[in-house]
Amino acid sequence: MMELADQERWAAEQDLQSPKGWSYKDLAEDSNASLASGSQMQRTHSNFSAISRATSVATSLISRTHSTFLQKHKKFGLKRKSLWDKIVENPWFNRLVLAIIMANCVFLAIANPQCDTEVEIANNPECAGNPKWQRIIDANYFFTAAFSIEVVVQAIAKNFIIGPNAYLKNGWSWLDFITTLTSYTPYLPGNATDVSSLRAFRALRPLRTLSAHPGIRLLVSTLISAIPLLLDVVLLLTWVFFVFGIIGMQLFMGRLLGRCHPLNTSTLQPEAVPENMTDQVCNPVQSSGTYNCGDGYVCLNGDYEAFYGDVSFDNIGRALLQVLQVVSLESWSTTQMYYLLDGIGNVVFIYYFCLIVIGTYFALNLLVAVISAKFAQLHVDSQKAILARDRAAPNMSANVRFYIEFLVSMLLKREDLVPWAEQSYPRRVARRIVDDPWFNRFVMSIVLVNIVIMALYHADMSDGFADALETTNLVLTILFTIEMVIKHAALGILGYWSNGFNALDGIIVIASLVDLGLQYSGITTFTPTVKCTFTLTLTFTLVNVLDSIIVIASLVELGLQNSGTSNSHGGGGVSSLRVLRLLRVLRSLKLLRQVEGLNKIVNVVLKSMVALRDFMLLLLLFIFIFMVLGIQLFGGNSYYTPANTATWRKGFASFYESFYTLFEALTGESWTGNIWNSMAAVGPAACLFWIAWDIIGHKILLNLFLAILINNFQDQEVGPQLF
Repeated sequence: MMELADQERWAAEQDLQSPKGWSYKDLAEDSNASLASGSQMQRTHSNFSAISRATSVATSLISRTHSTFLQKHKKFGLKRKSLWDKIVENPWFNRLVLAIIMANCVFLAIANPQCDTEVEIANNPECAGNPKWQRIIDANYFFTAAFSIEVVVQAIAKNFIIGPNAYLKNGWSWLDFITTLTSYTPYLPGNATDVSSLRAFRALRPLRTLSAHPGIRLLVSTLISAIPLLLDVVLLLTWVFFVFGIIGMQLFMGRLLGRCHPLNTSTLQPEAVPENMTDQVCNPVQSSGTYNCGDGYVCLNGDYEAFYGDVSFDNIGRALLQVLQVVSLESWSTTQMYYLLDGIGNVVFIYYFCLIVIGTYFALNLLVAVISAKFAQLHVDSQKAILARDRAAPNMSANVRFYIEFLVSMLLKREDLVPWAEQSYPRRVARRIVDDPWFNRFVMSIVLVNIVIMALYHADMSDGFADALETTNLVLTILFTIEMVIKHAALGILGYWSNGFNALDGIIVIASLVDLGLQYSGITTFTPTVKCTFTLTLTFTLVNVLDSIIVIASLVELGLQNSGTSNSHGGGGVSSLRVLRLLRVLRSLKLLRQVEGLNKIVNVVLKSMVALRDFMLLLLLFIFIFMVLGIQLFGGNSYYTPANTATWRKGFASFYESFYTLFEALTGESWTGNIWNSMAAVGPAACLFWIAWDIIGHKILLNLFLAILINNFQDQEVGPQLF
């Protein structure tokens, strides 16, 4: 009761301290009067006056609330924070830690696990001759010391073990503690080879950056909250894997040993098999669908391996790997089923049909359903929290937001503020032209003609045909320029460039005019300085999402030019100006506005860009983590050398090679080949790395991407159209 009385007394004091003559009613009357006024200047002045008054009162209210909060702290005598608490809670402390983590990530990316200590450098001739590795070791000393200091400060401020907020009662703190502890493994006495693999834990350190981005935190929260349901799906998948693995063992164990031998063969040694048939499986007992060796050959069982020994159901471990490959739909027919068809017969197809239907199309797709449901639930919960916060906020905040939103709408739609009768005659004429349906149909027709003309280019064109296409392009560029001028006259500069499609049209028209100007002036190439300036200018001036395509195209063109490509009508490369001409293809995007379904899809995708940006950051973070893990586990291994064609461009010798190796596996392309290569390089346990990457990257993160798109399609009726 005393607390309620204190609150009522404080509220009465705030009413007495409110500015004299102010009330919410006054602000509402100001708003209504400004909207009803016929004069544009009076309306704008009234709204700015109302905004100023609202802002002043809001500032006063915040100031008094802050003062009262401090008084309450003094009244109840809250405990003063210690120096360690102040350090830990200081935002600059967290920023410094994140900066050190980012710097450490750079050194992790360029590190070589074979040159990680002074002893390894001394024993490895390739490391001893390069001072870079010693500088990396010196940097590791600094990072180890910095993270150790951070752990000590956090443990002192929060207590290490005892207490409700103890340091080790937080999961992220455990991760920090373990990664910091394993950083000391290179400095243990002796060789310490038994614990050197623990250095791979350092790759988990970038996970701490997740807390610095709220959008990524939402995605991670989605995955964490989905863990209970995901465990149920994982148990179902585990059951499917073991059932089909055991069935495969019972049906296919030892059934891939048959090879075709000449009739005069007196030995079952591999050299007796013809060279072109060493990997051809057959069955000594002919049945429907098996391979027939032909005249002069006989099928005999021997100690042979199918597909370099990678295809085998001889034990449960190998059988589970075969099932995983089939469920992921990666080369399952050419690397498994065809061998078994040759060795057993057509009955093999029934096994693979059931496995794919049950394992892939049913059980595996449950991951998509679970992640989508959890993401949608968290999205709804966050929207409810925002609504509850807005309802609980003072009415003053609603009034301030109303005036600010009204002012923004005035700035974005300035042409609507001027009455039709007060607009100039040329602008009214231009507006009638732009609003006429036949004008839009004419523009769409020349867009279609532009697409046809671009499609008519081909290699080895005659000069006459090429000149005809260039003349047509000149006429189309003039027509598009006229369209841009008319729209500028009708909408104004701000009204034109505030629309996404109009901005894209304007950029393409300007690029086309630059192309024509340089072409007729005799300039056919850009210097690297001009190309870099052009690219940077677009990067810093274009803020529309679609305009980023132009920047990417410029960067691609710059790379092609620097690689020494040339251009003629006959092909052979990309010229310095051809990228400007390729932008004309983007005019076809204007057709999307005429097709309602496509327009809706484009708007959903564009509204998803913010969430997709967070997803891309999360995806890149996990790619980087697995890159560092791969470098620590497989980097420097002699199996991954250019001389080994099986592993060429599929290793972890460098940052770039690691990146595209993981990205290739993320897309599901030949990722099982990486399993066999890594197992041949370091042992059977290496398959766990690729299985973890397939589950996290391909099965979970990419399904999270689908969940984002599905959620945005469900909310497609909410919010304004972007185009």
